[in-house]
Amino acid sequence: MPEVSAWGRGMAIEIRGVDGSLHPAALARLRYDVYVREFGRRLPGCDDEQGMLVEDEDGVSTHFAAYDNGEAVACLRLTPIDALKPGSRWRGNYDIPAFPVTEQKQAVLSRLVVRNDQRSSLLAPQLLAAAYDAFRAAEGELLFLRCAANVVSLYEVMGFRRYRAGSTDGDGAAGVSHGAVPG
Repeated sequence: MPEVSAWGRGMAIEIRGVDGSLHPAALARLRYDVYVREFGRRLPGCDDEQGMLVEDEDGVSTHFAAYDNGEAVACLRLTPIDALKPGSRWRGNYDIPAFPVTEQKQAVLSRLVVRNDQRSSLLAPQLLAAAYDAFRAAEGELLFLRCAANVVSLYEVMGFRRYRAGSTDGDGAAGVSHGAVPG
């Protein structure tokens, strides 16, 4: 898995890839803290008793995480399309067959979260860059993501292009579908 160092607030922040089968509880707690406690969004996979957000896709994904002194402060999930179950809700977000690229060369970026005290840092683009590098190394050709309207410009700067108008899904989040061909 890739490892890079980033500097933020005068200390080293380590970014590393984590295989989904080894998905640490720290990332599930970080996602729960941001989505549920901070944003008030209850997503499938929320475990209020343990304060964790765990989804089926976690086990077949690569997670990119930023650690500050061993504590997870940001993460992002990269999921190969061909690893998703046929009925996966993630498949329903995109018109996968409409693209002239096989599923083996497509993936979804999802669950990018950055702890509130780290949001003024460059962790989000650094996590995206680490995921891009891993995707390119695996000869991937097309990435998908959905995002809120207020972060569209971040993803466009990173090479994504909007291909479908926004929508509202079952958990109440406005989404804009994007695709990117990393170069």
